[in-house]
Amino acid sequence: SWISALSLTGLYGTIKFFSSDRKKELLSSVSQTVLYDINKLRPASIKRAFPFLTPDIPQEIQTTKIPDITRIDMQKEERIERDHIDFNHHMNNTQYLPFATRGLSDAFIEKNTPQKIQIIYNKPAVKGEKIMVQTQMEKSGTTHNMVSKNDPLKNFAKIHIMWKNRIYS
Repeated sequence: SWISALSLTGLYGTIKFFSSDRKKELLSSVSQTVLYDINKLRPASIKRAFPFLTPDIPQEIQTTKIPDITRIDMQKEERIERDHIDFNHHMNNTQYLPFATRGLSDAFIEKNTPQKIQIIYNKPAVKGEKIMVQTQMEKSGTTHNMVSKNDPLKNFAKIHIMWKNRIYS
């Protein structure tokens, strides 16, 4: 696993990591990071704080926009519990994908396996929050919106999963 691209723009940095075996890329991740100066209580310039972060790798990082869902084929209510929370008292990023796939049928999960997963984190969910996982099924995959039950305009995350049929021998 290594950094394949780094872009430093103003107050945030965008980093793309990927892991591969000898044949193909297995996993890639794009992360946006903000540096926060706790003494001044405001965001700080990453370029100024870490001037040595100017690697000789491509500066442009392409991200794919997840299209908005146009219909809700399935909807499931979830509640953020203590074991879903990270040290910042927000829902841990690792919890969003299981929440999204819980609403899918066992038959669907048994016949399919994720081929590509894209997650866009918009707002942090907190302990006790009730969220609605809205799912749209398409031939190209599933798209999941995770919104507040009390305020549907408050979007926590959007997830798109491309699936492929499992092959059993």
